[in-house]
Amino acid sequence: MADRPGLGKTENDVGGHPHLINVESPRGASAIGLYNFVHGVVYLPASVIAGLLWALHPTYAFGFAAAVTVAAMSVFVHGLSRRNLSAR
Repeated sequence: MADRPGLGKTENDVGGHPHLINVESPRGASAIGLYNFVHGVVYLPASVIAGLLWALHPTYAFGFAAAVTVAAMSVFVHGLSRRNLSAR
C-alpha cells in the first residue's frame, strides 16, 4: 500500500487502478457523500431519459446512447486537437 496526500491509503488492483480503502481525514466521509450525491444527480436524468426511450422502443434507448457517445468523443477529440495546436 502507498500513502497519497489527501486520499489516505490506496491499494492497486490487477489493472493498476488505485482504490480508496481508508480515509483518515474527518472530511473524508463528506467527500465520499458529495461524490455519491453528484453521481446520483447526474445518473437520475440519464436513467429517466433512457427509461422513456425504452418505453417507446428499446432500439431508441441504444441509439440515443450511441449518439451521445459519438458526440462526447467528438468533443474530446476536438479538445485534444486544439490543445495540440496551441502547444506548437
